[in-house]
Amino acid sequence: MRISLLRPSFLCLLLLLLVSLVVPEAAQARSRVPVTTKYYSITLPEDWVVFKGPVKSRDNIQLQLTNSKRTAVATLVVGRVEAGDAKKVISLYGKRFGAPVIREGQAEFFLTNGKEKGYCIVREDARDRLLLILTVSGEIERANFLFSLRTPYAALLPKKPAYKGK
Repeated sequence: MRISLLRPSFLCLLLLLLVSLVVPEAAQARSRVPVTTKYYSITLPEDWVVFKGPVKSRDNIQLQLTNSKRTAVATLVVGRVEAGDAKKVISLYGKRFGAPVIREGQAEFFLTNGKEKGYCIVREDARDRLLLILTVSGEIERANFLFSLRTPYAALLPKKPAYKGK
């Protein structure tokens, strides 16, 4: 029995083989592409993926990220606010998580739930009336790439929190 190299089934098999070799490479390259919104841009490490988003609701944009092992999760929300809204958000978070650490222009909340740890950062750009809320939980050290966020709004740039592992 002779196999014809021009037979459609052989060509399909060959095409599938080529695609299977190229797709993982393309998926890996896509993971290093920046996630860009009108407020910021961030390049994800190879082991991080967009879980949900960016989702736009009015002038707010929400992005949920996780690492491939799902041992760390991050949520980033940026949006337009009115004067005094940042204080209201900080007050609401304070009632839920306790008094924040106010440092370098940001309110830092430290979260614990059994062995699970995390933090929340709230930053305001009063001039441009923007608010950033960054929440990270799980293996929080894996999310340090978030501090390389790029934005034209310097007041929104989150700083690494002074988390001491309460």
